[in-house]
Amino acid sequence: MKRIKLTAPMSGVALPIAEAPNRMFANKECGDGITIFPNNGLVVSPASAKVDFIFPTRHCLGLITEEGLEIVIHVGMNTGHLQGEGFTVLVKPGEVVQPGQRLLQFDRQVLVDKKVDPVSVVLFPNLKDADMIQLEKSKIEIGGAFAVAGYKLS
Repeated sequence: MKRIKLTAPMSGVALPIAEAPNRMFANKECGDGITIFPNNGLVVSPASAKVDFIFPTRHCLGLITEEGLEIVIHVGMNTGHLQGEGFTVLVKPGEVVQPGQRLLQFDRQVLVDKKVDPVSVVLFPNLKDADMIQLEKSKIEIGGAFAVAGYKLS
């Protein structure tokens, strides 16, 4: 089994995906992952990867590592209706990024004012049932220990 160590893409508190306030995420309908209760508005890359996509509403982006691990970072719950308000994307699709490189920023006050929950998720949509994501610690700081993804290469 291949293992990739990931660094924290945000600062705050990390919990299993089952703790996500949105049932779709908690039930792993979008893949396994980790819930983050962020304490600031910065999102960085958790691994060396290529930016695969950025939602037009700027609250969600996808990365693919050289090994093929897909990582989706979704900021906030029900943030799509903000139409990008309060979000600034700092990368472009196709760009190669390194661990700790800034991907996007969000204004927590805009989310609070719009009554949007800032709780975020990091998803791994191409992990299979036999694969795993292991949270290394719950109190996380950008660039610090976060998680290990284990999976079989195809």
